[in-house]
Amino acid sequence: MQKINIVFPCFNPSETWVETFLFHSNQLISNFLDIDFRFIVVNDGSSKGIREVDIQKIQSELTNCQFISHHYNIGKGQAIRSGVESCYEGHIIYCDIDFPFGTEPFNRLIGKLNAGNLVVVGKRDNSYHKCLPWLRRSISKLFQFINKLMIPSNLSGCQAGMMGMQNEVKSLFLSTRINRFLFSTEFAIKIHKKKLKYTCVALTLRDIDPHTTVNMKSMFQEFSNLLFIITRIPFFKF
Repeated sequence: MQKINIVFPCFNPSETWVETFLFHSNQLISNFLDIDFRFIVVNDGSSKGIREVDIQKIQSELTNCQFISHHYNIGKGQAIRSGVESCYEGHIIYCDIDFPFGTEPFNRLIGKLNAGNLVVVGKRDNSYHKCLPWLRRSISKLFQFINKLMIPSNLSGCQAGMMGMQNEVKSLFLSTRINRFLFSTEFAIKIHKKKLKYTCVALTLRDIDPHTTVNMKSMFQEFSNLLFIITRIPFFKF
């Protein structure tokens, strides 16, 4: 039976996160009876939303679910690295805890990994940006534009929050250093540098409201991370 690891970074989740997570996880199991899923939830120092009773409920329904906890918030990049580090066998996928794109993309993503692609990058379609207020939309498009200056355009949308990789790419992913959202851009540059075989899958946001608040402190940190990428990692596009 094929083994698939799915890593879910989690920080201060919504009140209904347990029900949403269990619903979609069980749907995955039902849809892929020939796959042995291992779910890894990484609590990145949440101050609310995750209780011991929540963990017990999930593990009582999903016996193959592991919880990893950070004592304080480090960032999405490090949360995913913590989860990926514990994946010793099988393909690795990471996805947000609320399954923002539902379970349908998993079918295409797993299929493309099984077809021999070392990395499969999820790219949001245009419906995502239409849901965002102008400031958040503008910032997102700015980062996409900068990404296109450094990496091929089909990798520039790598910040969708869903990506799959074969286990042999694990060490390359763990070599990234950025702790917050731009870890995926750092990884994409490494993919391009190594000339790894990759492909993309389109992602359509399910009927939920995307995170629309802009934390200016986080934005400044992301621009600092962008400077780190520009000054420390050579460009390989040209």
